Amino acid sequence: MRCYLLPLLFLACIFDAGLLTAQEPVFDAIDYSSPETCLELAESLGDSKAIETLAASLKGTSEKKTVTNILQWMESNLRYDNKLAYKWRNFDSVTSDKCYGGCADYAIACGALLQSSNIPTVWVKTMDVDWIRKFKKEDSPPAVWSGHVFLEIYLDGKWVLLDPGAAMVYENYETDSRILPGNRVAYHKGCDPKQMVMSLQWEPWKEQTAAYFEKYDAGLLPVDTRSAVSLRPKWNMIANSPYYQVFGQLIKRKGKNEGRSFNTKYDKNITQIKGQSLLIQTHGGTPIVDVDILKRHFPDLPDGKLEGKMTQEGTTLFFIDVDALEDLFVEVALEEIPARGKWNMIANSPYYQVLGELIRRKGKTEGASFNTNYDEIINRIKGETLLIQTHAGIPIVDVDILKQHFPGLPDGKLEGKMTHENTNLFFVDVNSLESLFDE
Repeated sequence: MRCYLLPLLFLACIFDAGLLTAQEPVFDAIDYSSPETCLELAESLGDSKAIETLAASLKGTSEKKTVTNILQWMESNLRYDNKLAYKWRNFDSVTSDKCYGGCADYAIACGALLQSSNIPTVWVKTMDVDWIRKFKKEDSPPAVWSGHVFLEIYLDGKWVLLDPGAAMVYENYETDSRILPGNRVAYHKGCDPKQMVMSLQWEPWKEQTAAYFEKYDAGLLPVDTRSAVSLRPKWNMIANSPYYQVFGQLIKRKGKNEGRSFNTKYDKNITQIKGQSLLIQTHGGTPIVDVDILKRHFPDLPDGKLEGKMTQEGTTLFFIDVDALEDLFVEVALEEIPARGKWNMIANSPYYQVLGELIRRKGKTEGASFNTNYDEIINRIKGETLLIQTHAGIPIVDVDILKQHFPGLPDGKLEGKMTHENTNLFFVDVNSLESLFDE
């Protein structure tokens, strides 16, 4: 359960002229060597008898089963209402309304039941790293306050971290961990949520949160991975399915850095990827994107068919005609040839993966992929369909081996589609794809 507009701070509360104020949040106030000190039910949590009665009814055969029972009861009996997120609510109000406003009151009710079940519990307030980073850069607090409330519980002889809303226990946990799941900074812990000042106490909480993080050392935050800029050039694509998946497979198998794939918002996307590589799907030399759009960005493009590799405006363009690949899937018209079951391949990496992707995307059944044991496997797949990788018309398998099984094969270059020995053969020349990766 994600908390927006609801974080926390550990604050000992005092009253001054009727106004709630709070001291600095404290991270290391808990004596973890004495778990029993975290069993006392704070008065602010609600009616202790009502809490104990419900907790007793949820008692399990083990501590973990008890935790599970409590979480399942809450999930089954409470519903979310974000209008309840801005005023103090404890176990009594949550259970009587059968609603929670966010992670704060959910954790309060859950923690109260856990403590009454003899499971030591600590409330942990966090703020999202992104929120802290934005707060530190701006002159005023962000419009949205984003954090979360976790629980530390002493379960089966060790302290673990519990996210009540997500019903998730993190067993490999150290109590001095500052960065918690969801990329959140833990900064305040305690055993009395109201005294800590939760986001339910909205205005005091915001004031204290801002005061705390004004002094927070941004150097303690983890590296912002979203700011990373790859120094390996990206390979982007203008392509439709299944070809953007096929090209993506080829790019990855060639050890290149895959960028974005798009077939809309061309002006925006092309502007952002200039200076990189761009693969463009074509049919008969005609791109799937309007040529006028391309010429706005690459004014020196030639007229007529767009083929092969060229460099324009510092961007390497690859025009890939997929008609030859598309032709593989045109149904064979000869009546004497039955449906061809599985689609098998004689191909090397990365082309068996690339062709396999294409076969699957076209809704065909992928069969064997091989580049050895030719006699055995060809005998087994006769009567089906066989794709054979070629380079300039020369198969990667010795032609003499093929002719042993398909004696009617022509001499010279082997190209396109043909049928021999009741088997559909497709000779797929990958040179045009291979040339993409020539330096």
